[in-house]
Amino acid sequence: MNTASLNSCILLMESPFGVVVHEIIYTHEGTFQDLVPEEYNDAFQSIIGDAVLINQAVSTLDPFIYPHVVALYNTIVATNGKSEYEFSRPENGSWYSVKTHIHNSRLVAVFVDITQQKELEISEKEKSNRLRAIVNAMPDVIVTFRSNGDYVDISSTNPSARIFPDTDVSGKNLSDVFPPDLAALFLRSMRLSIDNQALQTVYFQFGTTNHIRYFENRFMPVDEDKVLSIVREVTESTLKDEKLRYQVELHRLMVEISNHYLDVSAGELDITLNDSLSKLGRFIGADRFFLIDYNEADNQFFGTHEWCADGMKSLINEINGVPVDRFEYWIEVHKKGDFHVIDEVSRLDSNDPLKAMLEAQDVKSMVAVPILIDGVYTGFLAIENIRSHKSYDTEEMHLLRMFANQLVTVRQRINKQQELETVLENLRESLRIKSSFQATISHELRTPLNHILGFGSLIHDQSTEKTIREYADELIKSGNDLLGIIEDMITLALAENSSLQLKNVSVKGVEIYSSAKDLLLGMLTQTGKNEQIKLIQQPDPGFLSMTYLLDRKKLQQALAVIFSNAVKFTSSGSIEFGVTSTINTVRLYVRDTGIGMPEEMTTQIFEAFRQLDDGLNRKYGGLGIGLSIAKKMIDVLGGTIEVESKVGVGSLFSIEIPLHFT
Repeated sequence: MNTASLNSCILLMESPFGVVVHEIIYTHEGTFQDLVPEEYNDAFQSIIGDAVLINQAVSTLDPFIYPHVVALYNTIVATNGKSEYEFSRPENGSWYSVKTHIHNSRLVAVFVDITQQKELEISEKEKSNRLRAIVNAMPDVIVTFRSNGDYVDISSTNPSARIFPDTDVSGKNLSDVFPPDLAALFLRSMRLSIDNQALQTVYFQFGTTNHIRYFENRFMPVDEDKVLSIVREVTESTLKDEKLRYQVELHRLMVEISNHYLDVSAGELDITLNDSLSKLGRFIGADRFFLIDYNEADNQFFGTHEWCADGMKSLINEINGVPVDRFEYWIEVHKKGDFHVIDEVSRLDSNDPLKAMLEAQDVKSMVAVPILIDGVYTGFLAIENIRSHKSYDTEEMHLLRMFANQLVTVRQRINKQQELETVLENLRESLRIKSSFQATISHELRTPLNHILGFGSLIHDQSTEKTIREYADELIKSGNDLLGIIEDMITLALAENSSLQLKNVSVKGVEIYSSAKDLLLGMLTQTGKNEQIKLIQQPDPGFLSMTYLLDRKKLQQALAVIFSNAVKFTSSGSIEFGVTSTINTVRLYVRDTGIGMPEEMTTQIFEAFRQLDDGLNRKYGGLGIGLSIAKKMIDVLGGTIEVESKVGVGSLFSIEIPLHFT
């Protein structure tokens, strides 16, 4: 090796790159046979690790690499003794660039670590591939515009997504392909996007009358003169949103209509029906909306209510009395509860009489919704479209049926209400007659009875004979008993007729208690039991000191019954009358040591004509209606009455009523 070659080799060995020098082994014929590493530097040693390659033929080191070495040598020879290639080491992810050349039967290879550069290239390539995949997967059309609306370029992997799939936009302006209003909208949005350096989004529709498409266009500035436009078709989602909004609003309208029918009266029904037909007809885009009744006896249709859109002719009078002999199939369909749907009148059979009738009225589409009351066909709702065809979807059909059912419900309610009003009117008349009869009977019974009692008192007072006076006493006693029975019967009749009216007056608590106590004392004295029965009083000072609003008379009537029973059924012992009160209620009670009653009787004793002893030979008289009257009085006062009793021990009656202050 000459001096120049030696110096070059020394410089290579001292470089930071991996350098290896191979001796080229040729055969006797002079063809390439193998490579044998003669020397290499530390940088190359770090690449191969701990391996020792010096003076070892490549074919013996790794037989799998050897074919590549032969190919490499041939490539070097073919390129005038020089070659360059890259390789990676998968075990550690390193990449190297290798430059080789042949000099004086030696093959010199220089290894440069290009791992960082390669990773960057791979990363950029992956990003590019991802971006390309994203763009290819996007359903969008991407367009670059100049600020004046000129097309720069357009890309889309899906030509059908383009607004103009067959239009070449190269060299054109927005105004060349879009209507003036849309072109102006896009130019304003692009200008705003550039001026504000911000995203601008606009929504627009485009297409023919029968096929409208909806788009979203997003403008993003590229530089001071260019804007990127991403256009996406949103027809499907827009139509879904519009359908959802339509359904929600239709449901809301049906709820509103239903609420109007909840308490509509018979006199308001016609106005409410016309208003409902108008609202529902306008909303669903109808031109005419009928409510038609069917008279099965006459086999005729009669129009009862109608709404017409602006400019539509009214046909309500032409429907009245229409015979249905030619449309029997129509009724059969309706009687099954099925709709009669005609999306296009022109497609009906030419022999169908309905076709001639509808075409004469310029009807293009129609839906008839049956109305059945308790399974009986009573008519239908008819919705007609005249200006254009319309197909009603399942949701609309469902809500139309709901409306028909609502009409059935309100008609049934009003019919029942009218029947009830007739019954109530008859009942009022009956009650009036009964009240008149009661007043007459009361007068007619009291008048002779008062004469009997009056003459009995005269006989008693003017006779000196003991026997006659005793007879007079019995006459007066029986007369008073009969008068009490008549009074109780009249009071019970009034209570049964709900004729009792609450008449509150201002009264002091002490007055209520004192008058009740005096009433009880009077009964004891009148019956001659004031010596045998001890009266115990338990007043409440708090109650006595206040003033209340109370129907005093009804309370006194209830207490009179309880006092009377306590005195009647107690022969000796005591009767306790007490009052306890809270902020809002007062409890008045009467406890006696009388005969008492079985526990099972306590749940029945407030029923009319209930007595402890129902036999004809009973010891105690009376009709058994006193406690029934007392309970009705307490009911009117808004209170409760209860009893606790035990045979041979006595009874406890409790009245609790709400307090109302002046």
